[in-house]
Amino acid sequence: MFFSNSKKNSSVKKNNEEVVGFSHIGQNAKFEGEIDSKGEIEIAGKVKGNINAKIVKILETGLFKGKIFAKEVFFYGKVSGNVYSENVNVSKTGFVRSNIYYSGIFGIEDGANFSGKAVKQKKDQIVKSADKLGSKTGSVDKIIPFKVA
Repeated sequence: MFFSNSKKNSSVKKNNEEVVGFSHIGQNAKFEGEIDSKGEIEIAGKVKGNINAKIVKILETGLFKGKIFAKEVFFYGKVSGNVYSENVNVSKTGFVRSNIYYSGIFGIEDGANFSGKAVKQKKDQIVKSADKLGSKTGSVDKIIPFKVA
């Protein structure tokens, strides 16, 4: 009655792979903690923590601080922390202060604001990098000009 079944508990094929579920954190929402999903996460609000999902989108109004582990990431908003992904896309509205470890494609639009490292690695090396850098996110945090409350 209150929810549409169009995205709730749905599975969609993207690039011949099944994405199970969709979650959206709204513009006025604040969240701190761990997010673990087999589907797509879309953030329009403020999130501090770690995300493990198939697809992660930080929208223009979104602010994220933490680590992201995903197959694909799209940055339209503000991001800080380490990113471990197969494919990474930074739009012209993206403001990214991160170290990015990727194995496929790293795309950055003209006009995007990016500061950090972008390191292409084999898929199995990305997991090793995540383990090795697990406690070293503090150095990135010091240069961030915005806060996630």
